[in-house]
This record gives sequence, structure tokens and C-alpha cells, in this order.
Amino acid sequence: MEIEKRIRKVYEDIDGQRVYFDVCGNQLNVGDKAPDFILLDDNCKTVRLGDLPARKKIFNLINSVYTSVCDKETCRLDDTLLKTSIYGDSKLYTISMNLPFVLNHFRKENDIHNGHFLLSDHRTGKFGIAYGALMIPDRLLQRTAIVLDKYNTVLYAKYFEDQGIKPDYTEALDFLLR
Repeated sequence: MEIEKRIRKVYEDIDGQRVYFDVCGNQLNVGDKAPDFILLDDNCKTVRLGDLPARKKIFNLINSVYTSVCDKETCRLDDTLLKTSIYGDSKLYTISMNLPFVLNHFRKENDIHNGHFLLSDHRTGKFGIAYGALMIPDRLLQRTAIVLDKYNTVLYAKYFEDQGIKPDYTEALDFLLR
């Protein structure tokens, strides 16, 4: 598979300066079959797409759990999806390049629900490439929202160019209700 490289996507750092980065991989589009992956959960156990329950899934790709925007969005999605029954049995997966023990600490520190899965691509970065979201040379994931149906077909994919603002997940959440 040829890897597409997108150039000059922007985010604003904490000093308000514009920083440019390259993103590797092919973005997913609606109707695509989601690529399989091997990630680690926050207890260092292997997780594969094919092993996940046949339910709708939202993948919340973030830069790092300990940045202000990612921290807030991860906790907000946790509250929105898991403290209400409106989204049925949909599953929430937050994926980053953080080490599993960092994700585990974040879970405990922020009272993240057990039904919210924190996954790490730190070993290889292959998930980031397969899902078109690996920022280089920083080895971070581009802020992205992906919704899959129970057959792992992409229903929604949004790649956010500005990494410094909190994304609006309303559209992604709406796809869980369909």
C-alpha cells in the first residue's frame, strides 16, 4: 500500500505560534472498511479490531491525554456516551500514542468509565498510518473522529486540521443514533 503524505496541516501550540506538521497515511472515507489493527489497552493487553464486539464504535484519536484539549474532550466524551443510555450499546475508544501505563493513570485520575477503552499505538505507529493520522516527526495522532458500524465500515470520518481547538463531536455522535 502506498502511503500518502499530507503536508502543512496546522495546529496552534501553547504560545499561540503556528506550527506545521506532516501527517502520514491514507485518510479513511465513508464506506471504507476499517483496517485491522493491533493496539495495547491501558493494562498492556493486546486489542485487535476483529476482536471488538459487533457494535457501533467511535474512535476518538487524540494527540496525548495530558494536553488540555485532549484531556477535556476525552472526559467530555466519556460523560456524554457512558453516563446516558441514549447511544445504546455503542463503544467508545480513545486512541493515542501515550504509553499504556500513562493511559491507566489518566483513567484513574479522571474516573474514566470501564466501558471507555483507552488504547495505545506507541509500539509501532501502524494504526496511525493505516488510519491516515500519524503526525511526524512528533509521533502523535492527529485529532480525528471516526464512527464505524457493527461491521467495521466507516460511517463518519473527520480529520481536524487545527490541533489546538476543542472539536465539535455532535456530527459523530449523531451517527451513533442512526
